Amino acid sequence: MNSRMVKQMSSRVMTKLLMMGLVFALSVASVSFTPRGTTGVRAASSNPKISVDLRNLINSGSASQVSVIIRTPTAPTSTLSSAVTGSGGTIKKKYTKIYGMAVQLPPAAVANIAARTDVTYIALDRKMQVTGHPETTTGASLVRNYGTPSTGTIDGHGIGIAILDSGIDATHHSFLTDPAN
Repeated sequence: MNSRMVKQMSSRVMTKLLMMGLVFALSVASVSFTPRGTTGVRAASSNPKISVDLRNLINSGSASQVSVIIRTPTAPTSTLSSAVTGSGGTIKKKYTKIYGMAVQLPPAAVANIAARTDVTYIALDRKMQVTGHPETTTGASLVRNYGTPSTGTIDGHGIGIAILDSGIDATHHSFLTDPAN
């Protein structure tokens, strides 16, 4: 594999990563407001500040409490904390550097919390999981099909490799909880 092929492959991988990041950023950053007079589960079904999967869970009526992430435009305020606990919720973590809170809420309280101006988005708090082996997710397994009779089998011999790690440092200051909570 020559350096031109490596650059083309790297460019494709980076383009895909950037597109996935853009889609994620747009979905998290959507901001809108709930009309007055809409409360409870009915309001959750139409509020764009509530993720679709959370709306579906609320509408199914199967959950007595939901674990959610509340995204805020600034560091979470004490009035938001009071609103969460006052609605029967429990605060699990406050994130002051990335502006959000991890909380447990009754499903009926989600729409009222989402209607607040100090809330930009509410989504289910889901467990992270591995999405695949790096060879598959980066497209490296597909390169083996690009060999020709003149180049032979492409196996990476003699090629320098750069590794991009998408891991998370859980001890990074951005992920530390608020000491007051």
